[in-house]
Amino acid sequence: MGEQSAVVVPRRVEALAYIIERIETTGTAPSYGEIAAAMNPPIERTRVRQLVDQLVEHRLIDRPISSRRGIRIRDVARCRQIIGEALGRKGWCHAQPMGELAMPPCTIEQLPLIPLILYKRDLF
Repeated sequence: MGEQSAVVVPRRVEALAYIIERIETTGTAPSYGEIAAAMNPPIERTRVRQLVDQLVEHRLIDRPISSRRGIRIRDVARCRQIIGEALGRKGWCHAQPMGELAMPPCTIEQLPLIPLILYKRDLF
């Protein structure tokens, strides 16, 4: 049976996605060490600094010079578009939400619909 290969996205996009996720879930920006450990495979902190510097140059994030946790997202919608385009070039697509989630308890007909990230395979 065929193995599904890992999706390779630019490290800069992978770092950006992690930074956004971390800020949204915890309310704080990750440190360089946390970003380094979250990358797959993990990378060195010096490489994370280079990636963060590139994201600043591309005007996707702001970072005070003396701060490691002071990362701010400039435009979340633009960042998500860039992440989506990078994944799209690798054959992935994002399923759009299909309505409001039903509040539990619910019957089988009312199960909530949750957006998914799906992999498009070539069928030919």
